[in-house]
Amino acid sequence: MVRCRGRISHECLVQLQVVTSRGGGGASKGAGEESLPLLDVSALCEEIGCRMRFLCGLAVAANAAGIQVMGVRHDTAGVYNVVVRLPQASPLAVTALRAACASTALGPVVAGRAEATRQKRERQEGTAMTMPVAVRVLHLKGVAAA
Repeated sequence: MVRCRGRISHECLVQLQVVTSRGGGGASKGAGEESLPLLDVSALCEEIGCRMRFLCGLAVAANAAGIQVMGVRHDTAGVYNVVVRLPQASPLAVTALRAACASTALGPVVAGRAEATRQKRERQEGTAMTMPVAVRVLHLKGVAAA
């Protein structure tokens, strides 16, 4: 394993776009947004951080808890704009982030009130609720060192 660590490690903010699949042709207009499952963004970012560590090992500065979520916007149904902080903006870390995002096909779900008991039952059985997602990197912005 090669440890690629430069003299100066710059951090950057990364904007990710997460698109979820509704499955089953979408919801009816009578059903409210509360009944639709929401994506657990922090767990998804934790999974992406774990994939980065798996792909590049200790050469990237993604800790075991994953990459840090700075903000989430959910304006459009099924589309999440997520800003995360990447502690090391080396070309290897950015490539690992892009590869980890591209390889993510399922995202964890936060259930609404109506599905809370069903989700609890599924957790006890050992299965987690997931939904198909597509994650892509939109923008990278360097942060000046303090």
